[in-house]
Amino acid sequence: MSDVFIVGVLISLVKIVTLADIHIGPSFLAFCAYAVLLLRTIAGFDPELLWDRIAGRASVPEHVRPLRPAQAQGVTDCAACGALFEFTLGNRCPRCGNRHVAFGINRLQITWALLVTATVLMIPANVYPILNTASFGTSDTQTIVGGAWYLAQHGSLPIAIIIFVASVVIPIFKIIALAWLCMKTQTKIQARNIEDHHDKMQLYRMTEIIGRWSMIDVFVVAVLAALVQAGVIYTITPEPAAVYFAAVVVTTMVAAMTFDTRLLWHDGEQASA
Repeated sequence: MSDVFIVGVLISLVKIVTLADIHIGPSFLAFCAYAVLLLRTIAGFDPELLWDRIAGRASVPEHVRPLRPAQAQGVTDCAACGALFEFTLGNRCPRCGNRHVAFGINRLQITWALLVTATVLMIPANVYPILNTASFGTSDTQTIVGGAWYLAQHGSLPIAIIIFVASVVIPIFKIIALAWLCMKTQTKIQARNIEDHHDKMQLYRMTEIIGRWSMIDVFVVAVLAALVQAGVIYTITPEPAAVYFAAVVVTTMVAAMTFDTRLLWHDGEQASA
């Protein structure tokens, strides 16, 4: 999350610049370069190709036939190295040793439980204040929406929009999108064509990509609370909503990880079998 942290720091500096003179040092520029290079490295990394170079290309079981569901043929693919192997070999990949999840395990219950938890946590995360600003004996508490509204009123409309989208729109969208995908996997209606399955996978990948950006508000609160400590003159302290909101972000991220994407293609595999 180095890129998310950088955006959080920049937003924090916009608020701090009204209180003191801020000068960006070479370390911050170096960290920005590190984040960009790290993202480029991750985007270009192919773990399956790496395993092919290290351990050789994995052989496909002889009885496997294309256009037939993997579950019906008793095989699964490794999420780590991409090797295709039979269930009878155990619950670990024979090439890399990574544990795999069999079709028999109902991971939807775990995903549903996490989504319900995130929905419940969203209430105190938005009702309770997220930070408290104390200046010369007077204090002012702000909620997530209240903080975005405050920035918009004081000439920082782009920053306010970023905070509102990252802290309100994205978490709600992710919960709704994952809940919709869970419901689609539980219905007996088959998809009309292969494009429907691709659309579902695109929606799932979108929830994975944008989910971590909700941490911007948490990083902003953490940076402000660490830097703005001027005693009775001006002090910023985090409030309980910061903990609840961080729990929402982590819970939705784990919910996306526990969702079994194979179920999105299951009815399509049955239709083509």
